Amino acid sequence: MIGGWVFSLVKGAIQLTWLYKSSRESILTVSLFHDSVDVVFTTRAADGDILNIMGMLIMVWALLVLVLARPANLSSTRQDYSEIMNND
Repeated sequence: MIGGWVFSLVKGAIQLTWLYKSSRESILTVSLFHDSVDVVFTTRAADGDILNIMGMLIMVWALLVLVLARPANLSSTRQDYSEIMNND
């Protein structure tokens, strides 16, 4: 149970990071995706089959992102924060 939850968190972090970076750092795009997933998984109209299919499609998408985008492309670029902090 806990392992599945942790796996889901890691998968979500990968997907949302990729979506954020691919959308030119648009929080709105990430927010709309997250909200739509929440609606699909919490609506009463969705039965077990729809939830399982959506979960599988989201999982396949996360794996494709990880394989095709590569982990190095999901991380932010390094910045010199000391220069930013000293700019009073």
